[in-house]
Amino acid sequence: GFGGEDVELVLGGHPVRDDLSALELSKALVKLVVLSSGQIAFANKFRIAVVSGSTLKECLALDLGQTQRRSPYVVSWNPVNITMLAVRAKNLAWIYDISTGQEPWSRKFQQVAGVETSDFQWTADGRKLIFASSREVIICDIASGTEEILTQESDVFGLSLHPDNVLLAIARIDGISLFDLVQGQEKDNWHVEQPAAHLKWDPSGGFLASAEINASLRILSLEGELKWKLRQSDAAHQMGMQDSLTGLAWSPCEPLLAFSSSMGSSFQV
Repeated sequence: GFGGEDVELVLGGHPVRDDLSALELSKALVKLVVLSSGQIAFANKFRIAVVSGSTLKECLALDLGQTQRRSPYVVSWNPVNITMLAVRAKNLAWIYDISTGQEPWSRKFQQVAGVETSDFQWTADGRKLIFASSREVIICDIASGTEEILTQESDVFGLSLHPDNVLLAIARIDGISLFDLVQGQEKDNWHVEQPAAHLKWDPSGGFLASAEINASLRILSLEGELKWKLRQSDAAHQMGMQDSLTGLAWSPCEPLLAFSSSMGSSFQV
C-alpha cells in the first residue's frame, strides 16, 4: 500500500494472485478493491524514472540521453495491466514492461515542427493506445497489432477520449472535432477562436475542458456550448507576460478542474 504496509487481496477465502486483472476481479463482484502497483512514473529532459509510492525511492530509471528517442517524453500507465508503461517521445511511442524489462510494442511516427501534441492515452480496457502524428490520429490495438488511422484536415494539437470510450475529441487548428469510434465517422465539429493545446473530458462525460494556445481555458458542454471561460488576467497582460497552459486534470469525485501554466500568472473568469 501507499503507506508502506503489505496488502493482500482475498476473494472467497483465497488469496488473489498478483497477475489477476481488474476485469476478472470486477466480474467477481468485489465490492471494494484498491489496485495499484504503488509506483509513480515521471519523465524529465533525458530520462524516465519510476519510484515507489510508499518510500519514494527510485526503482527504475531509463536514461534516453544517448538514444534517438528525442524528448519531451510523456508517460501513461495501462489502466488494467499495471506493469505496462506507455512512453511517447517526439518520434516514437513504445510500451515498457516494468516486470520483465522488455519492450513488447513500439511505433515510429513523424512530429511536425512547431506542433507539440502531448495528449497520449489508453482506452479504458487497456487494449488500445491513442495518439496523434501531424494530421493523423493513430489508434493502435496493442493486443492484435492492428491500427486505425483517422486522417484530419489540419494538424492535430490535442486528444481526449470520452469516458464512454465512444467519442474522441480531436483539437485541430480549425476547431474541435468529435469522432464516433463505433460508427467510424465525425459526429460534430465545433469552431474555437484559438487551437486547443490540451483537451480533457470530465469523469461524467458532460463537459470538455479546452486549454487554448493563447492561455485561455474553456469549459464546453457535450453539445459544444460554452459554459465558462478563464483567461490570463489583464494585469499579467499589462506586464507583458505571455503565459501558456501546460496541463489539465479533473477531480474524480468533485466538479473541480486543476490546470497548470508555464509562467504561473494569474487568471480571471
